[in-house]
Amino acid sequence: MAELPTAESIAPAPRVLVVDDSRDILEPLAEYLGAQGLDVVTAADGMGMRRQLAAGPVDLVVLDVMLPDESGWTLCAEVVDRFGIPVIMLTACLLYTSPSPRDVEE
Repeated sequence: MAELPTAESIAPAPRVLVVDDSRDILEPLAEYLGAQGLDVVTAADGMGMRRQLAAGPVDLVVLDVMLPDESGWTLCAEVVDRFGIPVIMLTACLLYTSPSPRDVEE
């Protein structure tokens, strides 16, 4: 008896573009997403992101906030406005705020 086709054999896996200049983040994230059955392409900066977007369709972009050549926020607006692709923003940045008066011991 012939095997039934699987979803993977009928439709291509969703393509995710991961954009991050840190290889310590980019490589394990791409590997993890690939192991989940996604088709993953990567870029290390805004120029590389644009090359990947021009190379073929992308279903989702995971985008670092702080890139060496351009702001991730600016690139996010471009991706959404120009291509209509959803974006998940990624950052390793810590935000610091002044302590609340109730948090400061006298």
